[in-house]
Amino acid sequence: MSSGSSSSGSSSSGGSQGGRPRKDPEERRTISHGLYLNQKEKRELEKRAEAAGLSVNGYIRRSALGGEPISETAERKTLTELRSIGTTLEQLAHQTASGQIEAQTQYVLADLRKAINRLG
Repeated sequence: MSSGSSSSGSSSSGGSQGGRPRKDPEERRTISHGLYLNQKEKRELEKRAEAAGLSVNGYIRRSALGGEPISETAERKTLTELRSIGTTLEQLAHQTASGQIEAQTQYVLADLRKAINRLG
């Protein structure tokens, strides 16, 4: 029972035509390390990886090697948002006439700067 479309023999393999350049041999991931999980653990890893914006392998790799299990895209987005909030708070601190409000704003700014520095 054929549906009329065939996938055999239709691809061309004419050498390297564009695409991304090969990685340096030192950067290639060629070593596999097995990991046995039960179904509950697997679902939890998948859930955490998705929330971090990473593949399961990427999530495990970052977590195991001491990095933050969050995608670089999400990291950049968070950093951009934090900088924007920081800028707004700085503007408020300069515009306010009340010493109490300014002191509170400076306290929040200090916490924000610490968070930004932790991200990169």
